[in-house]
Amino acid sequence: MHFKNVLAVILVCCILSLVGCAQTQQKVQENITAITGRFVHLFDDVGETFSVRSLEKSNQSILEPEYITWQTARHYYDALSDKEKLAYRCIYNDIFGQPERISVPMLKTEELHAAFTALRYDNPQLLFLGDDATLLTAGMYCYFVPVYTMSYWDARTAIEKTAAKAQEAIALFSQNADDYATLLSLHDYLCDFCTYADGKNASHCNGALLDGYATCAGYTKALKLMLDIVGIDSCAVTGNVSDGTADINHMWLAVSLDGVWSFCDPTWDDPVSEDGSQTVEHGYFSVSAQRLSLTHSDIQLPSHIVCDSEEYDYYLFENLFCTQDNYLSVIADGIAVALQNEKTFAEFRFDSDDALQDAAEILFVEGEVYALLEDAAFLCENLQTKRIGYSVDEKRLQLKLIFSFEE
Repeated sequence: MHFKNVLAVILVCCILSLVGCAQTQQKVQENITAITGRFVHLFDDVGETFSVRSLEKSNQSILEPEYITWQTARHYYDALSDKEKLAYRCIYNDIFGQPERISVPMLKTEELHAAFTALRYDNPQLLFLGDDATLLTAGMYCYFVPVYTMSYWDARTAIEKTAAKAQEAIALFSQNADDYATLLSLHDYLCDFCTYADGKNASHCNGALLDGYATCAGYTKALKLMLDIVGIDSCAVTGNVSDGTADINHMWLAVSLDGVWSFCDPTWDDPVSEDGSQTVEHGYFSVSAQRLSLTHSDIQLPSHIVCDSEEYDYYLFENLFCTQDNYLSVIADGIAVALQNEKTFAEFRFDSDDALQDAAEILFVEGEVYALLEDAAFLCENLQTKRIGYSVDEKRLQLKLIFSFEE
């Protein structure tokens, strides 16, 4: 009897303790909401959809960028196993508070790697998270041990500034634009603002949008961040490209326009010329896998994404695609449109090598390009009609005309 009484007392104490903890936690959450007015997007504990809740961290709201609308899918998460998805959710729900370790289900090293890679590829706003992570097992418990590249408060500042810069870029363009025009505007803005260079933050979106320099990863994450904000679905892609001597690792995007997937590589659309000048090109804007494979290899992305469409290929969509029968009229119209838009060059793609070689012969050997410039001179007062630069990419069947202007 005495033993039962002791158990009853213990049970009552436990119940009171739990009630007290719940009331305390509720009060903390109410205080945080009242003080900060901020909320964070978290995975629902019992599902795979997003819910909105507030969370406590030393009397401050854990910073998770509420400017993301989450209208877009997380494609690497979708490709994980159930256990890897649970680990992803556990990490994501805690990572913005920068704890030393995060409890995850019992995992193998390769399972943690899959979840961690998916987390980084899906979420460009994780700009404070390093490339490495450790799996720590202690008895029946398993932990994810992250590496942070900046402090909590530095990360908070960087995320807020990067968000503001992204929204500033988005505000420059028409809010009534369709997805194609929006992607084109953001692509061109990024390529115009950013320069390819390595260094601190170069592999993250803040390097591209705040510092103005980035590697391929920084370009990719910056464009994905802006697309996430405006609600255009995209997915980071990895693979290899050749620098002329060897294959090197590379990152770019797959983008869905009206449900049609294609590739977009802003890094390779932002070349630096021999004189150090930059021009925004579109040879890798909304291209199919077949076309991309001319220069990119070992393409890695979730299997449910297939980029086989040329519906929104820049040259086709903008009427800059030349055939044997129409290349002079297409080039004449392209020059006029480029000058009207105050561009310093015009770019074209051909359907065959024969058409490209014939066009080069007519334009530059026979001099027909100067007649085209004369016809378009009324659009630009200081256009030089007797001088033109050009480049020919025989592998990708592309022609670029570079205008000269009077001082």
